[in-house]
Amino acid sequence: MVTKDTINTTINVDGTKRGYSLQKLSGDAFCFFSLISYVDFGLNDLDAQPWPALFSTLYIIFLICSSSLRIPLFLVYALVLFFLGTAFSLLDTDEPFSHIAIRYLGGNYIFFTAFICFYSYIKSYGFPIKIFLYASFMWFAAGLLQILFSRDILSFLISARGTDTLHVIRGAASLSQEPSHYARFLIIHTWIVIAAAGYKIRGVVLIIAIINILSIFVLCRAGYGIFASLAALAISSLYIAFSFKYSLKILCFSAAIFIALLLGYFVIFQTKLIEDNRITVIIFDFREKGVIQTLYDDISISNRLQDILYSQVLAFRNSYVPHGLDKYSDLAAGMSNEYSAYFKKPVLGAGNLEKEWNKMQTWLGRQVFIMGIFGVGFSMIILWSSYYGTLKSALKTFYLFLLMVGPLSVASPYFPMLIAVLFLYKQNYMASQKKNFSLNPMETSPPNSR
Repeated sequence: MVTKDTINTTINVDGTKRGYSLQKLSGDAFCFFSLISYVDFGLNDLDAQPWPALFSTLYIIFLICSSSLRIPLFLVYALVLFFLGTAFSLLDTDEPFSHIAIRYLGGNYIFFTAFICFYSYIKSYGFPIKIFLYASFMWFAAGLLQILFSRDILSFLISARGTDTLHVIRGAASLSQEPSHYARFLIIHTWIVIAAAGYKIRGVVLIIAIINILSIFVLCRAGYGIFASLAALAISSLYIAFSFKYSLKILCFSAAIFIALLLGYFVIFQTKLIEDNRITVIIFDFREKGVIQTLYDDISISNRLQDILYSQVLAFRNSYVPHGLDKYSDLAAGMSNEYSAYFKKPVLGAGNLEKEWNKMQTWLGRQVFIMGIFGVGFSMIILWSSYYGTLKSALKTFYLFLLMVGPLSVASPYFPMLIAVLFLYKQNYMASQKKNFSLNPMETSPPNSR
C-alpha cells in the first residue's frame, strides 16, 4: 500500500501533488509529445518538430506562475557557458538567421527547457511511468505495422526517409523518419525508465525494457541500436565483475546472456539466417573485409566517424576558439580531401548517400566545434551531473559520454530528460550519505524531512 511517506519512492504513482490542474495537464502534454517528437502529422518532413518546444514553453509559464520552477545550479553554469560560447560563435557567423543557425539555437533551447520541465515535473508529480509505458506501446505498435505491411502505412503521421540505405533492409522506423532515430529513442527511453526506478528492473519497468529491447533487435534492426545495446551490456557486465554486492543469481543471469550472445554469433555466421539485416551485413563485412576496410567502404558508418573526427580536429586546430554556426560545411568538406585515404568521399548525386556536411552527426562534436572551449566546459558539466564518485556512476558517465559522441540530435528532448533523471539519482545518492533512505530518483526529499 502506498502511503504518504512512500509516495515518491514508488515509480508508478502520480507524485506528491494531488488532483489535476492545467499546470499538470501542460506537463503531461510536454512529456507525451517529447516522447513522440518526430511525429509531424503530415505537416512537414523535418527531423525536429516544434511540439516539445511549444509544450515546454507553456509548462514553464505555468511553473513560473505557481512558483514551482526548479533549476539546479549546475544547469545555470551550463547556461552561462552556452550563452558565452554562442555569443562568440555568432560573431563569426555569416548568416545568423540561416536555417543552420536557427536549428542549432532552437535545439539547445529545447535542451534547456526540456531539462527544466522534466526535472520540475518529477519534483512536483513524480515520474510519469504511465506516459512512458503508453509511448513504448505506441512505438512498438507502429514499428510492428511497418514490418508487417509497409513503412508507408503511417505516412499520415510521419514522413519516412532512408527506406533502403546501402541497399539492405534496415527495419522499421516506427514514429521517426529513420531506423537509426528509432534506435536512439529506444536506447535513451529504456535508460530513463530503468534509472527512474533506481535500477530495479521489475514490474512495469521490466515490461518497458523487454518491449524496447525486442524492438531494437526485431523491429528496428539498426546498427547503432544493436551496438549501443551491446556496449550497455558490456559496461553492465564490467560493473558486475568488479562489484561484490551482487548475488550469485545475477552473476548466473549475466553468464546466461553471454552464452546467448555466443549462440547468436554461431547462428549468424554459420547458418546466415538473417542476411537481410543491417547489423548482419556489417558483421559479415567485418569478418570478410576486416574492420578498417569496412569502416572505409560503409558510407553510413564513414559519415558518422568523419563528423566525430573532423569536429574535434577543427576545434583543436582553431585553439578551441568558437566557430561560426555556418562554418562547418566548408571546413569539413576541405578536411574530407585531406583524409581521403582514410574515409571514402560520398559520390555526388548519390541521393540520400550524399554527405550533408551541415548536419553534424555527433552531439559532443557539434557543441565543441561551435562553442569551442565553452563547449568543452558545457559538455563536462553535463557529464558531471551524473557522476557522484563511485564505480557505478563512473561507468554510467562513460556510457553517457559514448551517447554524446554518437549521432544524437541537439533537438532531441528525451536526451535532457535522461540527464534530469540521472541528476535526480545523483542528488538522492548524495543525500543518502547523510540520511538513510531509498536511492530511487523519484524520492524528491528524505522521508524524515517531510
